[in-house]
Amino acid sequence: TFAAPSNGDNTTTAARYTYHSTNAGDDYVVFPGLTLQAGVSYKVKIDVRANSTFYAERIEVVAGQVAKASELTTSVIEPTNVTTGTYETYTAEFTPEADGVYYFAIHAISDADMFYLYADNFSVKENNPNTPSAATAFTAEAGEEGALKASLTFTLPSTTVGGATIDE
Repeated sequence: TFAAPSNGDNTTTAARYTYHSTNAGDDYVVFPGLTLQAGVSYKVKIDVRANSTFYAERIEVVAGQVAKASELTTSVIEPTNVTTGTYETYTAEFTPEADGVYYFAIHAISDADMFYLYADNFSVKENNPNTPSAATAFTAEAGEEGALKASLTFTLPSTTVGGATIDE
């Protein structure tokens, strides 16, 4: 069950999911609807933390056009393990296929008998159309024999989130 106590630092309020000793998490915080435009890219952001590093929590962010948990079937932030006791920011891009009102929800999906999961600072903002799209084909290769280095490769985007071609 979600509640709204202090976020643990006694300065602000956050949504807090409370564990159940035998049931896995399946609780939602559904936000009021937002009118979004088809084809426009929006940045979805949320700060999340576990109460303790000893209890791994799990969360996802979902969306839909009906404010009902069973209708929030579009994954925005994939199921994510939360293992830190300090807030971490998770982001994703969401581009609606149709104009309309969209509802977003935090979905607590922790295993049974974990502890507390805190979520704070949820936002949905229109992306700047001139922002480059995400890089693709990202790979990381560890250094040889435990060396503290890695080789990273990726393909730079050729378009902006608004669809314009990026000149070299």
